[in-house]
Amino acid sequence: MTFRKRGQGGGMGMMLPILMMLLFVALAMCKKDEQKPQQDITQPPPPPQPSSLPDNRLSNACTDDGFFSCSTCPTAESTVELPAGTGNMCCTIPCEGGLPNEPREGNVTQTCAFQKGFNCKENENCPDKQWVAANDTARCCKGECKARVQTEITIEGLGKVVIERFGAGKFGVYYGQSISLGNINIGKASYAEAVSKGNNVYEFEITDKRKFTFVITKETETEIKADPIGNGPLRFSELETRTYLVDKYNPGTSFGLPRVIVQSERDALLHVNPDLVTYVKGKYNLVSDTDIYPKVMQFLAIHLTPTREGYDYAFSDSRTCTITSYEGKLMGPPVTDTVTKREQRTVPC
Repeated sequence: MTFRKRGQGGGMGMMLPILMMLLFVALAMCKKDEQKPQQDITQPPPPPQPSSLPDNRLSNACTDDGFFSCSTCPTAESTVELPAGTGNMCCTIPCEGGLPNEPREGNVTQTCAFQKGFNCKENENCPDKQWVAANDTARCCKGECKARVQTEITIEGLGKVVIERFGAGKFGVYYGQSISLGNINIGKASYAEAVSKGNNVYEFEITDKRKFTFVITKETETEIKADPIGNGPLRFSELETRTYLVDKYNPGTSFGLPRVIVQSERDALLHVNPDLVTYVKGKYNLVSDTDIYPKVMQFLAIHLTPTREGYDYAFSDSRTCTITSYEGKLMGPPVTDTVTKREQRTVPC
């Protein structure tokens, strides 16, 4: 029988320490992996951060890139940037208030060039205000831009205003804050559309409801000239002028053979002129529709055209058998009434 010495052929004795060491290393690596943050693949990735505006938009004025400088942007989404030291907001859409350039068409997701538009400069305007919405500028025009045509006048009670031509017979007026800002920016709140009153006379209403008028003395594609009427607001309102003429001439409204006015006819006229009805009832102390109706007819039958000095007027004094037509001018103060034409004719009665 052969006996082995202790330790001979003892491979297991040599392997045990090695196995223990490998086990220790494996455990250590597991613990290290547990310390790493686990990514939950069920969670959506974080939303991308909004990109910052190009440097030139941060450093230059709003209008350098076609934005609008407003005290407050109409919507939160239209707010772009707050220029340092200006106190105003940069907005992608026009400021609130009366505005000359609200886009009529276009796609806000497309560039102006893609829509075949023209990007107007500050000293240019869009003919007939055919502005187009675009995602890269607020001055995109459907047609070719043209040089802005403006003139400045002084109106009593309002101060300096700038009148701008937007097309043949189409004018807008910048006043108040717009004047101090130089009127170089389209879209200021201190703006009003001018409404034609005939004979090249235009009227505009400001935010406090006061109305002012001016007359265009020259209009071309490249130049306009204007004068204030009566050096400010009309010396008489239309209602005051009508009142003066009604009280002075008391024109008849029978227009020939008298006829019976039914109540439904009175109701129809009085219903569409509620303010005038209230006025004549108070001024002339009238109660009955029978008395109110002819007085309202007198006021409505007078035709007025604003002039520089006051109004041109025309009306007919219609009695049972005669109709006398008047044309004249009312100026002042002091009140000057000049009849320029008077014709009388007889009618069947």
